[in-house]
Amino acid sequence: MMKDKMTRRIFLKTIGATAAVVSAAGLFSGCDEVPAESNADASNNESTSIPDTPSSAKILWTIKDNGGGTATLTGYDKTGPEPSGYVVIPSEISGRKITTINANFSGCTKWVRATIPGTVKDVRSFGYCANMKMLTFQNGVENIYPQTFLMNRELVKVSLPQTLKWIGYSAFSECTKLKEVEFPNSLEIISDGAFNETALEEIVLPPNTYVGDGAFARISALKKVTIGANDTFYGRYSGPFGSCTSLQTVAFSGSVEELSNLMFYKCSSLTDITLPYGLKKIGENAFTECDSVKSISLPITVTKIGNGAFARCKALTSVSGMTASQELGTVIFRECDSLRKFAIPDGTQTIPKMMFYDCENLKAVYIPVTVKKVEEDAFGYCPNLKTVYYGGNQSDWASMYIQGNGSPLFNATIYGNCSASDLK
Repeated sequence: MMKDKMTRRIFLKTIGATAAVVSAAGLFSGCDEVPAESNADASNNESTSIPDTPSSAKILWTIKDNGGGTATLTGYDKTGPEPSGYVVIPSEISGRKITTINANFSGCTKWVRATIPGTVKDVRSFGYCANMKMLTFQNGVENIYPQTFLMNRELVKVSLPQTLKWIGYSAFSECTKLKEVEFPNSLEIISDGAFNETALEEIVLPPNTYVGDGAFARISALKKVTIGANDTFYGRYSGPFGSCTSLQTVAFSGSVEELSNLMFYKCSSLTDITLPYGLKKIGENAFTECDSVKSISLPITVTKIGNGAFARCKALTSVSGMTASQELGTVIFRECDSLRKFAIPDGTQTIPKMMFYDCENLKAVYIPVTVKKVEEDAFGYCPNLKTVYYGGNQSDWASMYIQGNGSPLFNATIYGNCSASDLK
């Protein structure tokens, strides 16, 4: 019997990863045998509730020595009990401080709740735990790597530390029951797809945070977003909040300079948004297919509006704050079916291509005398555009270049020497 124990101890010292027997709550030194999991613990693991008390099971964790008295947690020895119930990962194993987790706990179907200690700086991998419901990261954790908790579909709550800096791409993507997350002020980066297809109902972003493409896309339960001061965003394929079809309200706790491409793409329930003073750029398709937005008021700080920024906003009836100094993209108001009248800002020289394309209920526009060019299909497929209030006289109108032969402007009734206030 003594020979068996010594052989096992020698084996554990000679394998590539060091293993140590610890309880879920701390370090146990000098334990030579791993006791079987009690029936009581097994019964608790079958429960679907989130336990409050850490499990007393002794787990044989495996580690990799990093040198300097630190180690990486790599998993657990499957000859002993698997993590189950509520497990507090130890901060120290065999005299080494755990600074990294790089493990695959997939298959730990009885693990329901985990606490990650503050000695850990980087959580590099964790794996799929089919019944994990709650994660707590203690202060000290700085980085959660890409796809670390991808598709943990029973996860409901995540408590992030006040030291966290980076959440990697798809870190919590498709955690379809995840409803509770508070983002700390220390956070610098929320990468692409980090919380894509979760169940968050409200998001409050801290200031000075970068939010990647699709970071919060396709969250059908999301109703409100509060954007922090100086936050920055990136949109390429789905946009930071794209296709959040229940999103109704967007608030700003401070100013931001840019709303990215596809920022609120297909947020079809969005009705309440006040753009902040200091905003300079509205990206391409930022509000495309926001079907419930009725009015937009642009702050005077806006200098650029991207292609299709408000395209297919089916309920949009009014836009204020546009100026001649703004750089305008194409198809900005394409297929805005509720738009009935529009005043081009005084000083404007060019009406961009397809700006009002297929606005089927647009009936009247004001065009200032400063306009020298109307680009192709600027008013294309606007069958009800019958009246133009023009800021100049007949000679001025004749000198304006209207590109394309099918423009409704050729068949409209033109009233000369008008101002924007004449628009009815």
